[in-house]
Amino acid sequence: MTSPAPTDSVPPQLSAGPRPAPGPAADEGLARRLRALACTAPLHDLDARKANLAGEYSVYGMAEIALAGIDLVTLNMDFDTGADHDQIVARLIPRIAAQAPGRPAAEHERVARWVLENLINVGSVDRGFRAVYGVFGADGSYVRRDYDFKLIEEVPGPGGTVYLRTTDEAVNVLVGALDTDVTSAQIAAEVKLEVLISRGRLADAQLAAEQARYRTVQYSETLRRALDATRRNVRAVDWLTAVPDMITEALDHVADRYRHENAILTNIRKARDETEDREHKRRAAELVDIVKDCIRRHTQLQSRLLEAGPLFRAEQDRQAFATPTSVSGTDLYGHLLAPLLPLPVERAARVTDAFFAHGTGLRTPVSVRVADLVEILLTPPVEREHLGAEMPEPDLIATPDDSRFSEEQLAAATELLDLPADAPRRLSGLLSDARSQDPELPYLVALLAVHAASPRSAPPTARANGSCCSPWTTAPNSTTRSSAVPTSSSARPCSTRPAWPRTVRRRHDDARRPYRRIPPRGVPTVTEHVEWSEPEAAAAPASTAVTPADAADAARLVAFGLQPRLQPARDQEYADLLRRYREDPPFARLADAVATGLGLIVLEVSPRAGMAVTAAEDSVFAVRMGDYARRTSADGSDRFLHGLAHLAVAAMAFPRPEDLADDGYIGRVTVNGVDAFVRQACHRLEERAAEQGENTDPASEAPGLEAAWRIWARRSATGATKDARRLAGSTTGIIAKAVGFLTDSGFLQRTGDDNGGTYRTTARYQLQVRDMAGGAAMAELLELGVVPVTDGTPTLLPPQDADDLELVADAGLPFHSA
Repeated sequence: MTSPAPTDSVPPQLSAGPRPAPGPAADEGLARRLRALACTAPLHDLDARKANLAGEYSVYGMAEIALAGIDLVTLNMDFDTGADHDQIVARLIPRIAAQAPGRPAAEHERVARWVLENLINVGSVDRGFRAVYGVFGADGSYVRRDYDFKLIEEVPGPGGTVYLRTTDEAVNVLVGALDTDVTSAQIAAEVKLEVLISRGRLADAQLAAEQARYRTVQYSETLRRALDATRRNVRAVDWLTAVPDMITEALDHVADRYRHENAILTNIRKARDETEDREHKRRAAELVDIVKDCIRRHTQLQSRLLEAGPLFRAEQDRQAFATPTSVSGTDLYGHLLAPLLPLPVERAARVTDAFFAHGTGLRTPVSVRVADLVEILLTPPVEREHLGAEMPEPDLIATPDDSRFSEEQLAAATELLDLPADAPRRLSGLLSDARSQDPELPYLVALLAVHAASPRSAPPTARANGSCCSPWTTAPNSTTRSSAVPTSSSARPCSTRPAWPRTVRRRHDDARRPYRRIPPRGVPTVTEHVEWSEPEAAAAPASTAVTPADAADAARLVAFGLQPRLQPARDQEYADLLRRYREDPPFARLADAVATGLGLIVLEVSPRAGMAVTAAEDSVFAVRMGDYARRTSADGSDRFLHGLAHLAVAAMAFPRPEDLADDGYIGRVTVNGVDAFVRQACHRLEERAAEQGENTDPASEAPGLEAAWRIWARRSATGATKDARRLAGSTTGIIAKAVGFLTDSGFLQRTGDDNGGTYRTTARYQLQVRDMAGGAAMAELLELGVVPVTDGTPTLLPPQDADDLELVADAGLPFHSA
């Protein structure tokens, strides 16, 4: 991003010399140095901002801790995986404890997590840093450029795990160098290492070896990104010339480095064996470990390079024949939250109810446990009157008999239909006899005949034989009820059958997976009009019969999907069933059918999300608002607040539409941040109403017409009970309940206790909001006649002067200017 700097306000300089950086090469060199300097700014900023933390943290060297954290993440990265977040925190704590040995261990851990989160830049939407520098253009004009970079990234790993990986800019910070060519930098580092070892300068050689290892990691990361881009979209990578040339160059480079590193390793071992100095032996041993690690990384890189060609061909075949899909995210703030708040609370609650019903996943019914029974038995009983509350006297009113047919008519119709089994009659004759007795009697006889042919009264096998009339007539040598029609093969259904066919109601309208129920082997299949159709020929047996073991495995996979917090990486059986689902289409169809029969909807089956399933609206696994919060059944405002809390959590976790569409995005939310997020929006609506002179006070006789934003703004943000617990009825208490429920549902993972609780999103939550909740809430909003039109840009910003707004301290708002 570039923008020319204004020059009209600059006064002329009488002693101004020539341009300070003549030539494009000089300006490019200056730009590289400015970018390298910008990468260190976030580390210096940590020491400047530690005074804003609640407590005395001046004793800690935050920049030192940050540099050590980048070092640990870089060395713990592998080609396929990254560094574990908790492991990096555990390894940083000893260094932090050494800086302040008298401080508690909880404070040391908080400092480690604070530094890591700032290196990730959790407080921004895109998790990146931006620096502005200026250079002279080719025409001599001064141009300002925006330099966007990241230091540490959170990337989703297999099985729902989250790893940390450093970027090229972070490695450049470690080695204290500019953004040079990685291949050249690695060769230069190893040549420097070889020269230092040959001269016996092992202390300097150790530093050079560490820099060589950093360059090895950096080179592997460059190739890994190219291969990942191929997996996402093979057309986005130039596999005609650029990538093959890069792979050939990389293989030659790896082979050359392998020979060089083995020669260096031989020289180090020789120097270690010949020296008598204990310090030299120790440094030589450390150098051996570092060079061995470089050899291991290059060997791993070589194996991935050899797999690049088959990977390209496989991805080309897969993506060429795959159905093109377009995944777009919903602007949860601009399209849902912002248009929702000005609405009357009765109408706004329809949108929040739709989002809650489709965005909370599923609730697995639990079995009765002895511990639950003991707790119930030990609960003190509620005090009641001895004889109970006074029962009101019921006001009974005699209702007239509005039956169309009398008892006499019913007896007459029953007598007409009570025919012997060996003397059936046609329905037309029975109707003629009934008409001769009573003009209303034929209608009752026809109704009883239709009822006799109902599928709820007789099995399909009896009706398929052609009988349809009398439920009291029994065929000879048969215990099945049949109607009074001839049993010849030419007999057809009677003319009084209902004109409507029986329709099969599907639980889920999932157009992506249309399933057909498969009858057991040997049972003839019938058409959808089961009551009146003849049996079809038996279906040909499938090529691969479904065995009970296959059904058990499919049900087992669905059972794993009902455990949303279980990650495939931690259960080998789960991972094996996921692999079978992806590689065995018949097994996949069987597992989908099992899920559909249980009232579940399969959102995705992948290593990152496992078997992500959610409950249909009428499923036993669905979450009801009355079960989630008991007071909501009696208080409409509480119902709206709980639904709005879930919508606000999702809007803060995915502030941009592309965040929902990007499978690699990981959102962060805090309890206090969500509350401040909504209150900021309410404050803006309040200011707008004051500017326009609107009276926002609701009418006393119509509380449902009150603006929705007033409900949240009027409710207290904080509060505590006598035992220091968070007040459940406060807005932060409502949000804490929402994020706690989402954590139990496998949608969020708790990462810390700061700002009322810090959480990060999972792949399941992204799928749930993108594929279910966002669309359902948007459809409900459109039914209300509200059509939001925005460009998807985050518009909530921190206020210019926050003194007039009671925001929660350290809310951690994820807003920045667009």
